[in-house]
Amino acid sequence: MNPSVPPRSARKTSLELTPNQMALKITLSYASFAMLWIVFSDQILGWLVNDPADLVRFSTYKGGLFVLVTSAWLFILGQRWLQQSAAAQLHEQSTLTQFARRAQALLDLPAAAEAMDERSFMRHGLEVAEQLTASQIGFIHVVNEDQESIELVTWSSDTLAHYCSAAFDSNYPVSQAGIWADALRQKAPVVFNDYAKASGEHGLPEGHARLDRLISVPVLEGGVVRMMAGVGNKPTLYTDKDLETVRLIAEAIWRIVRQRRADAALKNSQALYKTLYDSNPLPMWVFDLETLAFLSVNDAAVDHYGFSRDEFMAMTLRDIRPQQMLPVLPDILTSGTEAPCQGSICQHLHKNGEVMLVEIAAHPITFDGRSAQMVLVQDVTTREKTQAQLRKVSLAVAQSPESIVITNLNAEIEYVNEAFLQATGYTSEEVTGQNPKILHSGKTPKRTYDDLWAAMRQGRMWKGEFYNKRKDGSEYVEFAIITPLRQPDGSITHYVAVKEDITEKKNIGLELDGYRHHLEELVAQRTQELTKARAEAEAASQAKSTFLANMSHEIRTPMNAILGLSHLLRSSGSDNPAQIDKLNKIDSASRHLLSILNDVLDISKIEAGKITLESRQFQITEVVGNVQTLIEADALDKGLTLQVGGDALALWVQADATRLRQALLNLAGNAIKFTPKGSVSIDVSEVSRVGEQVTVRFEVTDTGIGLSAATVSRLFTTFEQGDASTTRQYGGTGLGLAITRSLAQLMGGDAGVSSVPGQGSTFWFTARVTLRQSPQLRLALPSGANGRQQLLALHRGQRVLLADDNPLNLEVAQEMLLQVGLLVTTASNGQQVLDLVRDQPDGYDLILMDLQMPLIDGLQATRALRALPMGQTLPIIALSGNTFAPDRELAREAGMNDFVAKPIEPETLYASLLTWLPQASASIVQPGRPGDAADAPTEPLVMPDARLVQTVLAQLEELLRHSDAAALSLFQQHAAALALALGEDFKPLADQLQKFTFDEAGKTLVKRRQRLHQVTPAGA
Repeated sequence: MNPSVPPRSARKTSLELTPNQMALKITLSYASFAMLWIVFSDQILGWLVNDPADLVRFSTYKGGLFVLVTSAWLFILGQRWLQQSAAAQLHEQSTLTQFARRAQALLDLPAAAEAMDERSFMRHGLEVAEQLTASQIGFIHVVNEDQESIELVTWSSDTLAHYCSAAFDSNYPVSQAGIWADALRQKAPVVFNDYAKASGEHGLPEGHARLDRLISVPVLEGGVVRMMAGVGNKPTLYTDKDLETVRLIAEAIWRIVRQRRADAALKNSQALYKTLYDSNPLPMWVFDLETLAFLSVNDAAVDHYGFSRDEFMAMTLRDIRPQQMLPVLPDILTSGTEAPCQGSICQHLHKNGEVMLVEIAAHPITFDGRSAQMVLVQDVTTREKTQAQLRKVSLAVAQSPESIVITNLNAEIEYVNEAFLQATGYTSEEVTGQNPKILHSGKTPKRTYDDLWAAMRQGRMWKGEFYNKRKDGSEYVEFAIITPLRQPDGSITHYVAVKEDITEKKNIGLELDGYRHHLEELVAQRTQELTKARAEAEAASQAKSTFLANMSHEIRTPMNAILGLSHLLRSSGSDNPAQIDKLNKIDSASRHLLSILNDVLDISKIEAGKITLESRQFQITEVVGNVQTLIEADALDKGLTLQVGGDALALWVQADATRLRQALLNLAGNAIKFTPKGSVSIDVSEVSRVGEQVTVRFEVTDTGIGLSAATVSRLFTTFEQGDASTTRQYGGTGLGLAITRSLAQLMGGDAGVSSVPGQGSTFWFTARVTLRQSPQLRLALPSGANGRQQLLALHRGQRVLLADDNPLNLEVAQEMLLQVGLLVTTASNGQQVLDLVRDQPDGYDLILMDLQMPLIDGLQATRALRALPMGQTLPIIALSGNTFAPDRELAREAGMNDFVAKPIEPETLYASLLTWLPQASASIVQPGRPGDAADAPTEPLVMPDARLVQTVLAQLEELLRHSDAAALSLFQQHAAALALALGEDFKPLADQLQKFTFDEAGKTLVKRRQRLHQVTPAGA
C-alpha cells in the first residue's frame, strides 16, 4: 500500500477471528493462566505461610480463589466473544451489502450510458463512486496525449453545489498539480486519510474544495494513464474497500467511455466510408468471390456502365467481361483477387456493347458474412486513346523526313529527331543543351534573326530561310517554320522548329528562272494570238447568231401568213374538195419547211450550248397524247396500228414538256415514216427512282424496215441518215436523232436504238424528271374539249389588244382570236398600244404584242406599260419569229409573261391564252347568248360529266344552306363547266351569288338542280 496510508495493527481484531480461533484463544488463555497460577501461587504461598496447617488452609483458599478468578476470566472472555461475534456478523452483512451495491452500480453503468452524453455519464459514474464511499467531493480528469497536462471533465454535483468555486484552465499542467495528482505521476492509486499532514505540495488553487481525505485512482491503458478519478472528505478513514470501489468504478467509466468513443468512431467511419462509396465519382462494387455475383454497386457504376441497379444485382462479373476475358475468371475464383486486371489495363463491357478500357484496384472484404472483394474502377479509355495518339505523334515527329528541333526559352536544344541528325552530321549528345547557332554559317542576314525573335517575343509563328553549316563544314539552305509551344494556361514554354533542306530546290529554282523568263515571253506571244483568235471566233459566232436570228424572223414571218391563211381558209367551211386538198398540201409543205427550220435552229443552239430547258408541272400522258394526236392521221393513212402504253403514263412530273414532246415526236415520226405496214407502239416506263428524282424511258417500237449494225453506228450524228444515197426512198435532214440525243443528255439521260433488219427497230431515250403530286381534282371541261372549245366556254367576250406591224400577220392573228369568241382591238406599233391602254385603263384583259415594230418596239412598250399603274398586272404575250433563247430571255426581262413563236400554231396560241387570260365573270361567260360576234363558231361544245356537275351542285347547295361565303368561290372555280351544263339557268344563279343573296340562290338551285339529270355527255 502507498506509504501515505496510515499503518494498520499487525494483530487481528476479534472481529476478524473465527469461532475456532476464538475457542483456541480462550483455551490458551486459560492454560497459560492455570500454569502461571500453579507455578507462582505455591511459591508465593510458601514465602508467606510457614505453618503447614495454615499452608493447607491457605492452599484450600488458593484453590477456591483460582476457581473464582478463572470463572470470572472465562465469563468475561465468553461475553466479549459473544459481543464481538455479533458485531462481526453485522460488519460482514454491511460489507456484503456494500459489495452488492457496488456490483449493482457497475451493472447499471452501461444502461445509464445509453441515456446520457459522455460528460453527463462520467459525472453520474463519479457520483456513484462518491455515494459508495460516503465521500463528499469527487472529480474526474482526462490526461492529454503528452502526459504533461490534464483536462477537468467534471466535478460531482455536490462538489459544485457546496464545496468548490475554483476555476482553472481545461489544460492544466501536471507540474502545477499537487500531491492529488501523484496517481498520474506514480501510475498507481494514492490514499490520504490526513491530507493536511501529508508530505509534498498540496497544489490546491484558491477556491478549491478543502481536502481532508482523498482517494485518487489512475486508469491505465497500454501503460499510459488515460484518466484520473478521485473522491474525498469521507467522514471516516478510507479503507481498501473504498479504494477498490473507486478503482472499479473509474475503470468501468473509462471502459464504457472508450467503447462509446470507439462505437461512435466506427459509426462515423462506416458512415464516411459509405458516403465515400456511394458518392465516389469512380465506379465501385462488391462481388462474391465464390459466385462472382454483384453484391453492391455505387451510383457511379450504374451511370458509367449503363445498367440499372436491379440489373447489376442480377448479374455476375462474366456479364461485363468481353468473351476473350472469360478464361481468366477461374483464376479469380482460385486466387480471390482480380489479379489478371489489377495494376494493368482490363476490358469491361458497357450495356450498349462498347468495350471500355479500365484500371482496377481491389481488396478482399467480408460482406454480410461472405468472402467478397471490393473493386474500384477507373475508365482509362480516353486516356489510352490519347496516349495512343501521343505515341503516334511522337513517332511521327521522330520519323518525320523534315528536321525537327525543340528548344527551351533560353534557346537551348532539348530534342532533335533523326532527320536533323542526318542533315547536320551531329549526334544527339553533341547538340543537346547547345544553342542552334552552332549551325550558323554567317551568311544568314541579321534581319532574318531580328524578325525571328520579334515574332517569338510576340508569340507568333515565323517562317523563313537559314543559310547553315553542317558538322563537316558543308553549307546548305533550310526553310524553317518556328512556332511557340503554349501550355493550357497560355504560357509559352518551348519553341519548335520544322526545317526542310531546300538547297536542291533553290538550285533548281535558279535554273527554272531562266526557263520561266523565256516561257513568259512565249506565253505572252501565244496569249496575244489566242486573244485575237478568240475575238475573231466570238465575232463569227455573233455574226452566225445574228444571221440565224434574222433568217428565222424573215422565214417565219411569211410562213406565219401562209399557215395562218391556210388555217383560216380551211375553217371557212368551204365545200370544194379540190380546194381543201390544195390547202392541206400547202399546210403540209409549210409545216415540213418549218420543221426543217426548227431543226437547223435547234442543232445550232445545241452546238453553241445556248439551249435552255424550261420547267413546269404536267402529266406524262399529256406529252404522249399530244404526240399521238400529231402522228395519228399519218398512221391511219398508212394503215398502221398505233399503240400507247407504259407504267409511267400517269406520273405527274416537273420537267420541260416541250423538249420531251420534241424528242418523242422525232422518234415517233421516224417510226411512221419507215414502217410500211404493221404497227408502231409508244411505251413509257419508270427506270429508277431516288427520292423525287425519277428516270423515265420513252420507247418507240416499229415493225418497219429495220437497220443494219453498220447503219446503227452512224445514227445520232448530225446530218447522218440510214440511207444517204441519191436514190434513197425516204427524205429528211438527218438532224432529228442528233437533236433527240442532245436533248436527252441535257435532261440527264441518253438515247439509243436496237434493230434487226427487216423486222423493225426500237428507238429510245431517257430523261430525269422531278416527281410531283397530282393536282387536286377540279370540275372542268372534259378531256375531249380542245383549246378552242375551252376558250369559247371560259373566256367568250373578253377583250384582247393585238399589236403587229405586219398587216397580213395582224389579219391572221385577229381571225384566230375572233374564232374563239374574243373581242379584238388592233395596233401597229408600241406607241399605239400605250395610248390605247392609257385611254382605257380597264379596257383590256390581255395584250398580244410583236417584238419588232416601228417607233416603239414590243420590248420598249412592255417596259413602259409595267411602269403604269394599270399595266403592272396586265398579261402580255410576246409574238416573234426570233425563237432563240436570248430573245425569250429579253422578253421575260422586259416583263412579258409568255412567248408564242411565229408561225403561230393555233393550239399553241390558245394554250397560252388559257394560261394568262384572267377568269371571266359570270356576266361574261354565257354560252349561246344572243348578240355574240357573228363570226364566232357554232360547232357543238363537249359537255362536262353530268355526275361531276351534280356533285359540285350538291356541295354548293350545302354551303348555301349555311350562308357560307365559300359558295361563291366554289361557283367561280367551276363556272365554265356549270355554264355549259345549266345553259339559260346559269345567269340567274350567277347574279344571285354575286349579290350575296344566298337564300335566293339556294332556292333557285333547288329548282334548277333536277334539270342536270337530263344533260348527257357528247357522243352518248
